[in-house]
Amino acid sequence: MARLVSSSLVRGLVRSCRAPSTATVSRPTFQQFMTYSSGISGDSNANGGTSATRVTADTDTHQDFQPTSKGSDMSLQDIVAQDIKENPVIIFMKGYPEAPRCGFSALAVKVLQQYGVSITARDILSNMKLKESVKAHS
Repeated sequence: MARLVSSSLVRGLVRSCRAPSTATVSRPTFQQFMTYSSGISGDSNANGGTSATRVTADTDTHQDFQPTSKGSDMSLQDIVAQDIKENPVIIFMKGYPEAPRCGFSALAVKVLQQYGVSITARDILSNMKLKESVKAHS
């Protein structure tokens, strides 16, 4: 199996090197697939530049894979205030209730679920500016 995969990879790389290309590639073909980025603004890629992740709404993409958050004209402070106003119990936590990303968040969710409290949660790790807005509000 490993031999089949490696030989297929080598054949693909050889074909891509032989194929005429209209685009200029500054790196060898095998390295163009090795650029990793966390998608966080300011994250440097292998070339020393920065890469920003842009999510566009593609109409050909299935609904499950389209972006769920759309740009809003509300400030983060307004979003935090609105969340607190609209929800009797909201947790600004690391992760989500189904998948908490720290022990305290997991314990808080577990205790509230034990008492049957209906909770709403917002992941603060996905947006550091939101995290700062929550700190400023509290």
